[in-house]
Amino acid sequence: MGSLTATSTGSRDPFAFSENQLLENILGEVGFKILSNQDVISVWDYANIETALKGLMSAGPVSRAIEHCGFQKVHETLLQAVQPFVQANGHIVYHNKFRIVIAEK
Repeated sequence: MGSLTATSTGSRDPFAFSENQLLENILGEVGFKILSNQDVISVWDYANIETALKGLMSAGPVSRAIEHCGFQKVHETLLQAVQPFVQANGHIVYHNKFRIVIAEK
């Protein structure tokens, strides 16, 4: 999605904060104390390509990609992107990891 959402404003990829403790470092710099920091595994198991595309296209960053490239281009790109995740039973399965940080000021 990065290439579809590139802007001239230099805005960050919303997922970039999970890399290299960046979120925790920024919170610390502005005076927050980290109470909890963990990665959470989340498996997305879509029954078929149609359902996967509906789910993936409903994500917030995709709206920016659609504004930038148009619906058809984003749809085609996602259709290609899901292919490596298609299982023998037709399901599309992603093994995701999300960073959860709880902090207080």
